[in-house]
Amino acid sequence: MNQDNIVKVILKKNLKNQDVLEFNFFKIQHIILTSENANNLKNFFEILLLELSKKPFILELVIEKDYETVLYKDVAMAYIDSLNDEIIELIDSEEWKEVFKSN
Repeated sequence: MNQDNIVKVILKKNLKNQDVLEFNFFKIQHIILTSENANNLKNFFEILLLELSKKPFILELVIEKDYETVLYKDVAMAYIDSLNDEIIELIDSEEWKEVFKSN
């Protein structure tokens, strides 16, 4: 995919010192890695699918320079890899090819 089809995802600490994944869609979205609120994850997936319906993309993880929590680094790498696998499978499906044609 070309550069326009890559969404940067930054692993970092937010201002409240929480570990977050920051997805740089048109409107930036955050997943707080220590949150137990399942609705936040559900809302994120809705936004992910909406963004994906506009144009195909893959995710690229960027770990903030001063980020130190090794466990979350490993989790974030595995999570983004899994999401990318799912995204590729989805955009290669016949149903989504129709969605991209109509946009």
